[in-house]
Amino acid sequence: MFNKIKNFPIQISDAIKDTKDLKIDLDKIHRVVIMGMGGSAIGGDITRLILQNELKIPMYICRNYKLPNWVNNNSLVICSSYSGNTEETLSALNKCLEKNAEVAIVCSGGKLKDLALEKDLNHIIIPGGHPPRAMFGYGFTQLFFVLNNYGIINESFKVDFKKAISLIHFYIFQYFLRLSQFL
Repeated sequence: MFNKIKNFPIQISDAIKDTKDLKIDLDKIHRVVIMGMGGSAIGGDITRLILQNELKIPMYICRNYKLPNWVNNNSLVICSSYSGNTEETLSALNKCLEKNAEVAIVCSGGKLKDLALEKDLNHIIIPGGHPPRAMFGYGFTQLFFVLNNYGIINESFKVDFKKAISLIHFYIFQYFLRLSQFL
C-alpha cells in the first residue's frame, strides 16, 4: 500500500495517457449521474465539488441499487466500479439501459466490461489486479475525461492535473524524506 500511495501521481499521469475518445451526442445530455460505491462514489463526490462552479447541468452521485426516477434518455450515467462487478452498479446499469439513458463505464474488467463490449457502450478500462482503494487516481481522473468527451466540461482540467502531478510528487518526496530520518 505504501508504494501505491507513493505512485498516486503516476496513476493520474497514466490515466491521462490511456484515455480514448468516446462516441458522443453533445445536445442530448441534460443531467449527469455518477453511479458507484466506495472509492468510485467518493471519486464522483470530489469531481462534483471540483466542478461545481463550472457545471451547467446538475450532477448527482448515486450509491445504491435505485436510480433517481428522473433518469431518462437525456441523462448521462457514468457507471464507475473498479472491479466491474459491484452489484449495485450492475443493477443500476440495467435500469439505465431500460430508460435509454446514455451510459459510460469506467472499470478494470468484470461484468461491466463485458456488458460495455457486448452492448457497444462507451467505456474506459483502467488497470486491474490491484486493491481498489489503491487505484483511486485512475478512476477519479477518468471521470474528468468522460465529462470532457461529452462536452460537459472543457479541457482546462488537463493543465490542472499536470500541475497536481508535480505538486503531489514534490510532497510525497518530502514526506518520504522525513520518514526516512526515523527509519
